[in-house]
Amino acid sequence: MNHTGIVLSITVLLIIASVSAYSNEYSRYNGFTYSVTGGMSIPTGFYNGYLEDGPRLTFSTFYRKNRFSLPLYYKGGISYSNYELKTGGSYLHQYDITGGIFTTYRMHPLLLPFIGIDLHGLYSRINTANTGETGSALKPGLSINLGNMAYLGSGVGLLFLIDYRITDISGELFKPITISAGLTFNNNDSTRDLNRESEAEVKFQLYQKAQTAFRSKNFEEAKKLFNEVYRMDSEYPGLDYNLQRIREIESDKKQADNFISLKNYIRAIPHLQFCAPYIAECENNLRKYRRELAAGIGAWERDGIRHYEAARYRECINTMERILLVDPGNRTANIYLPRAIRRQQAIEALQR
Repeated sequence: MNHTGIVLSITVLLIIASVSAYSNEYSRYNGFTYSVTGGMSIPTGFYNGYLEDGPRLTFSTFYRKNRFSLPLYYKGGISYSNYELKTGGSYLHQYDITGGIFTTYRMHPLLLPFIGIDLHGLYSRINTANTGETGSALKPGLSINLGNMAYLGSGVGLLFLIDYRITDISGELFKPITISAGLTFNNNDSTRDLNRESEAEVKFQLYQKAQTAFRSKNFEEAKKLFNEVYRMDSEYPGLDYNLQRIREIESDKKQADNFISLKNYIRAIPHLQFCAPYIAECENNLRKYRRELAAGIGAWERDGIRHYEAARYRECINTMERILLVDPGNRTANIYLPRAIRRQQAIEALQR
């Protein structure tokens, strides 16, 4: 298959892909994008026997504007090509102003294939070495192009392009295939990436401050900061766990306050224990009510021992657990509680 057949086959395939998947347009390259590419231009057909392959340099810009649910890009640019005649010493220079349109098919940030068509205004000038004469002509042209854009970040991307161009020169069709590559830049993408980096830093700083406030028992400030992070990014790593902890701490504080209002301080203590590491009020109340209840520990110890000696192990367990709520290091409770638990378990095992 010749060059023309290869290009046309790929073109047909990409047209089918672009039309069938137009709804998957890629979200980058909005507004103006600028590109600089360089590559080789390969003459085919009649002029393949007269011209060597030559370099081609292009500067272009394209602007995205969706139409009919398709991602369409309107393109304009200028380029320069240079071909040496195979006889040697003579050159064909081409200056090209282009305008066109292309569409893309989203696959991946590094795979954004496109296909398009351009109209050309070609100014060709030839310098002949054997006669020293020059000739020039301004002709229209048409090209089909396809390629791929790969976004790298910070507004910068790679561009790969194959272009098949047709124009008339001296009564014969000049049909070069150009293969080129270069860079693109989109200011909207650059700004968006910078804003994302800045936002990521803001979220990180807020999250760190919230954790510091948590550790400092500044509960309301921690709650406020975690909720700010949630408003910015509800899926921020570790956020769900901390918000769940906040809900649980608030629930325990509410239950502790309810028992305190009923003067049932023993029932309040387990809830105060949970919220005390995070809320200064809970910590103060825990210390306060343990101090007030400590006066009854002696009587509870005696009751607990009597229950144990009378084989009332369930009552002994309840009494010793109450003592440990008020005085976690109490020696008597720490001795009798495990003993009573073992005796009670043994009795229950025999009753099965």
